[in-house]
Amino acid sequence: MIEEKYIELMHREIDGVCSEGESAQLRGYLKENPEASRYFEELSAIARMFNSVEELEPPAELRENIFSAVFGRARETRERESSASLFDVFRLTFNRKFAYAFTAGLVVGICLFALLFRAAPSRVPGDLDHLYGTLATKERQAQVFTAEPIDFDLPAASGSLQIQYTSDTILATFSLLSESRIRAVFEYPDNLHFEGLRASDNRDYAFNVTGNKAELIHIGNRDYVAVFKGSLETRTAVDMRIFADGSLLFERTILLGRE
Repeated sequence: MIEEKYIELMHREIDGVCSEGESAQLRGYLKENPEASRYFEELSAIARMFNSVEELEPPAELRENIFSAVFGRARETRERESSASLFDVFRLTFNRKFAYAFTAGLVVGICLFALLFRAAPSRVPGDLDHLYGTLATKERQAQVFTAEPIDFDLPAASGSLQIQYTSDTILATFSLLSESRIRAVFEYPDNLHFEGLRASDNRDYAFNVTGNKAELIHIGNRDYVAVFKGSLETRTAVDMRIFADGSLLFERTILLGRE
């Protein structure tokens, strides 16, 4: 434990204001007290560290920054005082006479609006039986038709076919399941042409288009989407056939378009 008076002597010694007698007394105390000696060395090291720090010069623009801050604060004060004075003027000029006039004008305006609204003819007749007219979209949307779905379950293959079409596009979605290789053939008239085929994967199938015939060679379980383009303004027949080992297993004709 370091006595308080010796801590004070340490600070005075570091500051260089101790007398010769005080310095001798402090040296004798530090010689007999190792804890106090360590404390004095730490204080001396800290003092030397602060003494080694160079004095910093203020930046050249400090004076301008101070004046700018003072003038800006004064300008804000003037603006607040100006706003308060405007509010005071409004408060002093607002009296009961003006309030009555404003209220009366508002009531008259509401009454006139109600009278004009009642006098105006109604846009919708009270009796909806006499309501007539025509509704039409700004842009005609393509009408989509759905053909009757086809399902087949054969010894060598099974599957389904669903066709949706518009006046110029046919979308055929079909699924095939077979353990051996089969051929699915689509035949279509001259007013149609084959646009493309998409399969759920690229394994074990091949596709070929010749003339008005699209032929698919398939094995396994897979989904397909085929697209045909052309005019369906007249009745159009599309034939679907399934072959296995050169034999016809299934045949169906799908009628599309207007009757």
